[in-house]
Amino acid sequence: VVRDAPLFSVVVPAFNREDHIGSCLASVEAQGFGNLEVVVVDDASVDDTVAVAESSSRGLDVRVLVNEVNRERAYSRNRGAAEARGRYLVFLDSDDVLQPGALRRAAEFIAEDQSRRFFFQVLRVVDESGRTVYQPRVGPGSMSRVLAEGNPLSCSGVYVERELFLRHRFDESRELVRSEDWHCWIRVAAEQ
Repeated sequence: VVRDAPLFSVVVPAFNREDHIGSCLASVEAQGFGNLEVVVVDDASVDDTVAVAESSSRGLDVRVLVNEVNRERAYSRNRGAAEARGRYLVFLDSDDVLQPGALRRAAEFIAEDQSRRFFFQVLRVVDESGRTVYQPRVGPGSMSRVLAEGNPLSCSGVYVERELFLRHRFDESRELVRSEDWHCWIRVAAEQ
C-alpha cells in the first residue's frame, strides 16, 4: 500500500529513555495534527524504551527502528531521516516534548511561503514545575547569520526539508558528539 507522504516526519532518537519517551510521544499525539509520521530510532537501549515507545504510540503513525549496537544520536537521527517519508523532518529528542500547537504553527509558517526549507522554533527549557529556566534569545536575520554567532538551536524544534537535510546529514564521528547539529545546520543554511 502506497500512502501519500506526510508533511512532517518527527524523528525521535532514543537511548535508555523508558522514563521519558512516553511523554515525548504523547506530546506529538496531543498536537492533533494528522499529516505526520513518527520514526523512533532506538540506539540499542538496555531498558524498556522500545516497549514503551510501541505501547505509547497507539494514536500515531509510528515506526520503531532498533540499532543493533549503540551508534550515538547522529547515526540514529540520520537513520530516521533516511527512513522518513515526510516533506519536512522535525527532530525531537526522546526526553523533550513539543509545545502545544507547534506543528500547526509550523504548517501555517510553511503555507505562508512554500519556499521555506529550514527554520526553527526557539527552545524553552523548563524545570519540573514548568518554570522556564533557559530560553535563548535569537534576533532577526538569516539562518546563516544566526549560526555564525553560535548555535542557539536545539535539534528539538528544527524543521528542515528532508531532501535538503539528506544532502548534508549529521557527521557521525564521535569527535563531534554534542556539536554535530551545528556543523550540519551551517551546511544546510549555506545551501538554502
